[in-house]
Amino acid sequence: MTLFRSSCIFALLVWLPCQTYSQTPAAVRQIEITSRWSGLRRSGNAYILIRKAGDVYYRDDQTIDAKLVAALVKAVRDPVNPEPRLDDLGITPAWLKANAASVAQKEKEATINGAPIHLAELESMFADPVAMDKIALDLFKNRHTDDYPSVSVVIAFEDGATLSVSSHSQFAFLLPWNRDDNGKTVAAYNADISRAAAGLMPENSANRSRLAGENLDVLLAQSAIYQIEHRYHLLDVEGKTGKTLSLIRSKYTVLSADLLEQPIAGGAQPEETNLQLSLRADYLPPGFSDEVTLSYMDGNVIGTDKFLREGPQLEKLVLSVPWLKQYTQEHATAILRLSYVHDASFGERAVKLFCADMRAIGRDDLIPEVERTKGGIALLNVAGSTWLIFPDGHSLLWRYYSSTFLRSRAANGTLLNWPVSEFPTKPCSDNAKLVGCVGREISPDGSLFTLQ
Repeated sequence: MTLFRSSCIFALLVWLPCQTYSQTPAAVRQIEITSRWSGLRRSGNAYILIRKAGDVYYRDDQTIDAKLVAALVKAVRDPVNPEPRLDDLGITPAWLKANAASVAQKEKEATINGAPIHLAELESMFADPVAMDKIALDLFKNRHTDDYPSVSVVIAFEDGATLSVSSHSQFAFLLPWNRDDNGKTVAAYNADISRAAAGLMPENSANRSRLAGENLDVLLAQSAIYQIEHRYHLLDVEGKTGKTLSLIRSKYTVLSADLLEQPIAGGAQPEETNLQLSLRADYLPPGFSDEVTLSYMDGNVIGTDKFLREGPQLEKLVLSVPWLKQYTQEHATAILRLSYVHDASFGERAVKLFCADMRAIGRDDLIPEVERTKGGIALLNVAGSTWLIFPDGHSLLWRYYSSTFLRSRAANGTLLNWPVSEFPTKPCSDNAKLVGCVGREISPDGSLFTLQ
C-alpha cells in the first residue's frame, strides 16, 4: 500500500508541471489599433502597432509595459457586459461626490437661451447617486453627435490565434464594442477594453480621449444641466398655460413644451403663438412620440380636449398597420413622430401642401381620396420620410429626404422595409432642398402598389 501511494504521488508531481506548462497561454506577438475620426471639415487617423521583440514590446522605438498588453488581452477576454454598468464605467458614489464641485466650476460659464444655468443645483444633482444613475445610463441611448469615430483592435498571438474588437459608436468610451463570441457578433459594454486600448495609444491619437473617458464628467454634467433647465422651462410654460399640461399629463409624459411665435403662411396676420409639445405614452414603442401644436390665444390653449380624444385613436391606427408594427418591433430604436396641428393630424395646411405636391409630380389621382378621408388620416414621420396612414390601414409615402448623401448613409440604401430604388422622387411643389416627393401607396401588409 505504501509503495502504491508513493508511486501515485510521484506520478502526480511529474504530471502537474506538464499540465501547467501545456495550459500556459501563448504570448502576444503584436497588437494593431486602427483609429479614425471625422467631423465637420476635420478628420484624424491613427495606426498603432505594438510588436514583441524578444521579451520586450515596442511601439515604434518606445518600449511598452507588458502589463498594458496583458490588460488589453484580459479586457477583451473578460465576460461580456450586455448593458452599461456604472461600476465598470467608474461612476461610483465616491467619484460623483469627489467631482461635483469641479464639474460645476467647469460649467460656470454655460448658458441656455442666453440665461446662466443653476450651478448650485447642478453640483447638488451631480453628487446624488440616485439622480445620476439614470442620467449616466441615458448617455448610451438615442444620442447623436456630429462626428464619426471608429476603432478596431486586432491582437495576434505567437501560436497564430487572434482576438479582435471594433466600434463605430459615438457614445462615451466608444461603447459598445463589437466582439466575436463563437462566430456570433455581440455588443460588449466593457469600458476596460476602451481604457486598455487608450493606454497603448500615444497622446493626442484619434479617439484616445474618448476611449479613456476623459470627458465623462462633462458629458454627465451636460445631461444634468439639460434636465435641470428643462424642469425650470416646463414650470415657466406651465405657469402661462393654466391647467393644460396637467390635463395632458393624465395620459402622456411631457418631453418638451414651448410657446413659440410663428409666421402664418399666406395669412393676414404676421405671426401666431402656438404651444408646441413633444409627448410620450407608456403604451407606445420606445421611439414613438406625438409632436403636437396647439393654438395659444390670450393666455388660453385651444384644442387640448380634442387632442386628448383623438390622439390615442391616431396612435392606435398607426400601430394597427401590420408592416409598420413589425418595423417598430424589429427596429427598437426607430424614431416615429405622429404629427397633430391645431385640430387634426393631417390638417388644412398639410392637405394644401400635399395636393400641390401631387399635382407637381402628376399624381392628381391621389387627391380625391385624401380630401374625402383627411379627418381620419394620421401624418407620420419616420426616418426622414413623411407618410399618410389612412383609416383603412393602407399608407402612402408622401415625401422623404432624397439627397445622395442621405441615401448612402441611411440603412444601407433602404427606406424602412424597401430599397430606396422603389421610391423614385420628383421635385416637390415648394422646391424644398434635399426633399423629393413620391406619392406611392402601400397595402396594410406591406405590398407596394403598382407605380402609375
